[in-house]
Amino acid sequence: MIIELMNEGAHLTTEGLTKIVSLKASMNNGLSDKLKTQFTNIIPVDRSAVVFKDIPDLHWLAGFTEAEGCFFVGIKKSSHKSGFAVELQFSITQHSRDSARAQRATNRPARAGPARF
Repeated sequence: MIIELMNEGAHLTTEGLTKIVSLKASMNNGLSDKLKTQFTNIIPVDRSAVVFKDIPDLHWLAGFTEAEGCFFVGIKKSSHKSGFAVELQFSITQHSRDSARAQRATNRPARAGPARF
């Protein structure tokens, strides 16, 4: 939405810039201290709840994982014969507003073969 406003030239007017900063204020980290001192009259835009229905397909999940996911391989000392153990981790980080998406991806029954969503 902010990009659309800027493409329309809204950032060139006081009213448009105020709208853009209000949108920024409603984002995850809000406004920086510097912006708060410069824009004292900003009211964050109300963000509607995100309703998550289902993971559309595996291509969507692959793209989502590429953008938000991380694979980690760690090697640590262990009591195994070799003296080391390999630790594999996969994680996806999401804002708490989007927790239903992560729940849907992890709460499916285990089955042989490719995953079906």
